[in-house]
Formats: sequence, structure tokens, C-alpha cells
Amino acid sequence: MANKTRKIVLLIALGVMRLSAVAAEHHLTAISRSDDIGSAHTQRGKVKLLLREIRTESVGAVGSRPLSLLVLFEPKSGSFSWRATDADSSPSSRAQQFNDAQAAFVTEGQLVDVRALAGPPRLFIRTYRSHAAIMDDAEAKALTAASEAIDPQGNLEKSQGVRVISLASLGRDFTNSQMNVVSGADPKVTEARWDGEHWIVTLQAIWKATITLDPNFNLVSMQKAE
Repeated sequence: MANKTRKIVLLIALGVMRLSAVAAEHHLTAISRSDDIGSAHTQRGKVKLLLREIRTESVGAVGSRPLSLLVLFEPKSGSFSWRATDADSSPSSRAQQFNDAQAAFVTEGQLVDVRALAGPPRLFIRTYRSHAAIMDDAEAKALTAASEAIDPQGNLEKSQGVRVISLASLGRDFTNSQMNVVSGADPKVTEARWDGEHWIVTLQAIWKATITLDPNFNLVSMQKAE
């Protein structure tokens, strides 16, 4: 009986060691980082956001996957969020992309970030509820959360719980001019706000569109802005 018990304990210990090794192998660490400043919408106006782009990589069975992790941190409330995308081989600025074409909204300890892409036109919405004391704390928590959530060979948007809304009903001319019918420009998110009943997202591409969503980000309507 004693020998059998020792074998069971040994097997459990080996299992824990293997799990620990796997967790350590997939834990994301910062290769490089760069800081910037942005802003987020609130029900009372705009507030400052601290932005940090972290270059990292996720390692899986078929090799490594370079990632860019953008951390959004609102220092007054301590709310933060993160978004991982595939990193380009050339230097890029996710913070600059955020400031130029994306938007965020801070409410009740929750940070909502919104972006849009063409080809096909889609709206991406991610909500995240967590707090940090300073940006370095937000970075550490974001890297840990991303390590646990991201499948090295998986769909990044799905693994991050991103809500994807098709913008196809706006028509091809929303992102494509008559001179370019193949690939259009990514729509810019110029505003994201909560009116007490609905989320209102304003997009600018060839023309301006207003997207109305319910409290759970289900589509209510989308139309050309007046």
C-alpha cells in the first residue's frame, strides 16, 4: 500500500511539473516596449490614456508568432485593457494607429476599445474590466492575461473575446471609392459613446456612418450619418 501511495504521489508531482513547464514556456515576456499618450471618451468628456506597445512572441508547436500587445491604462481610475495583434516585421506604432483610427470608452471600471477594418468591413469591440496601480503593473497583468488567453496557433480576436460586427450592409462604397473597387481604406472610429441606453459608434471612411448597439453590443442599426 505504501509503495502504491508513493507512486501516486510521484505521478501527481510529475504532472504538476509538466504543467508548470508548459505554463512557463507560453508565458509572454516583453522584448521591447514604447510609450505614448492617447485619450478615451467618458460620459463627462475625455480623459487621458497612457498607451504602451509591447513587442512579444507566443511560442507553439509549429514555431513562434510575433505579437504586438497594446496596453491602455487610464491612470485616474486605474482601469486598463490590452489588445494583441500580429506584429509586422518592420517597426510599427500601434499607439499611433489607436490615436489615428480607434477609440476607447471608460465607464464603471470597464474599458471598451473599438476599432474597424476593411476587407471585409468589420467593427471590433472589446470590453475589459481590470485595475492596475501604475502602467508597469498594467503591463505585467496584461502579459499574464494574454499568456493565459492566447492560443499560439489560434484566432486572436476569438481568444480575446472580441465582438465582431459585419459592416457589409453599409455597402461597398463605404470603404471603396469608384477608383478603387478591390481594397478599401480601413474606417476610422471617430467616437464611441454611451447615451444611457445605447452604444453609439461613429465611423469615417468614404463617408460617415453611425452604428447603434444595445447595452450588450448587439447591433440595433447602422446608417449613413446626416
